[in-house]
Amino acid sequence: LASAAWGADPRSAAKRSVAITSGGDLQPSHVTKDAGELLHLSESTAPHVEAPVASASYQWTWLYFALTSIVAMVAYSSRGKREEGTAKMSSATSCFSKMEIDQAIENPDSAFGEAQRSKVSHLVLFLVVAVLLNYSDRANISVAIVKMKDDYAWSLTQQGFVMGSYLYGYALSGIIGGYLSDRLGGADVLLVGAIGWSVFTVLTPVAAAINIPVLVICRILMGLFEGFCFPAVHALIGAHVPHNWVSSVTACVTGASYVGTALTMWVTPVMIDLWGSWHIAFSVFGFLGLGWCVAWRQFSAGLVVAEPLRKEEQSKPTKAHQPKPDVKAALTTLFASKASVGVYAYLYNFFAYSYLLYMCLSWVPTQLTSRYGVSFSNLGFLAMLPYATQTIAGVAAGYGADIMLQQWKMRPQVVRNIMQIGAMLGSAVGLAGYVALSPTLAAGVFFLCVALSCSALSVAGMSVFHHHIAPTHAALLFGVANTVGTVAGMISVPLTGLMESSTVTASWPFFICVGQCIAASVLWGCFASVDRIV
Repeated sequence: LASAAWGADPRSAAKRSVAITSGGDLQPSHVTKDAGELLHLSESTAPHVEAPVASASYQWTWLYFALTSIVAMVAYSSRGKREEGTAKMSSATSCFSKMEIDQAIENPDSAFGEAQRSKVSHLVLFLVVAVLLNYSDRANISVAIVKMKDDYAWSLTQQGFVMGSYLYGYALSGIIGGYLSDRLGGADVLLVGAIGWSVFTVLTPVAAAINIPVLVICRILMGLFEGFCFPAVHALIGAHVPHNWVSSVTACVTGASYVGTALTMWVTPVMIDLWGSWHIAFSVFGFLGLGWCVAWRQFSAGLVVAEPLRKEEQSKPTKAHQPKPDVKAALTTLFASKASVGVYAYLYNFFAYSYLLYMCLSWVPTQLTSRYGVSFSNLGFLAMLPYATQTIAGVAAGYGADIMLQQWKMRPQVVRNIMQIGAMLGSAVGLAGYVALSPTLAAGVFFLCVALSCSALSVAGMSVFHHHIAPTHAALLFGVANTVGTVAGMISVPLTGLMESSTVTASWPFFICVGQCIAASVLWGCFASVDRIV
């Protein structure tokens, strides 16, 4: 059934019985014409024939809804059997204070240390896969739209609006996801988000076959659920990962976003060429996400046991766990106190980084085809290279930061400044080189690799900043920052499409990014401080 749904390519309706009247209208007839022949008719023969608009395969719409609904219900209801022994084991390996976990990691020879190391490793693996799928589901349309625009005759402005529409939902859920993750624990919030974004990813081809407004609504709903991902992930990191692993784990999780983007850029054109339909790009990644939900529900049973007990421990006024302030007081302290200037510097850096990332994520494939004439068959590998180098740089930055802190005994403020300022200035250099020094394809790809690789240094800068200044509200603060970053994407994606439509303003989006990156590095160096605020 899924194969039949994937095969519901709008172009499958290309062969149909038509007759061309003298006025150029298409009307049913007993004469069968191939759509390929229709496309090559001269204007004098068929003056009003437009590019073939995809016919909605409505007969498969019910199939998409039925399949995704069934899998979603199975994913949410497949709770692990929590027998008494399992509950005891979960308590033994998860329900410990942060200080006890840190001591266990430092003494791995103990039974508890080995168990906790194993549990943390498995947790990180699940989070890495979740983030990878999250970014795959948002990035696949950047490649698929190269084919979609031909089927639906979309302009550059329409393409930009379609690609950026999910950000409107993404912006709404970041803060909500952070609040729910801090209060309820990240496990269930992440599960609900993954089910939602996977379902709407699978439904994207059906929505596109209807019309642009329906597609936009579908992408907005997908973005709404995707917004739960990173706040929930950071809540899980804060609750279950030892302090001396935070930079490395954050680098691995953030690096998964680069891997997801790179993998999607490379695999999507191959799948489309092999299958002959761009539908496959959404169906495969969507169903993989639903499969992850089933596995996560089983694994997270122990984590669900751990988090409420951890909250009870936090209610005790011990040295290790101070009482968690209420959300209103925390927000007031973060955004309306003398220390708030550092928070705003952090938020602006998130804005500049996200503006760059969303612009490249959405428009690099189109840039490579329009500026350098790259064919669709070669697009995947070339579009993947910047994100592959970004992944390597991000993981190296995370582990390098931990080495600086633990072995070289450098102050956290110095390490975060090196990473974040280096990320912003390096990105500015790469983008400036792409605009001014890239007449050839090799030079263009090289400078894109420089820009995105340098941006990855921020995984050891701003991406862990909230764990320093607000450890008990890390998910909420990250949700606010992620919302600011989403607003940057809402601006950059359609604005870039608008500027790309004119040869005069085609390079402006990159100069805008260069200016923002330089300003962000100055603000960070002057005002950002890792001292705890709440």
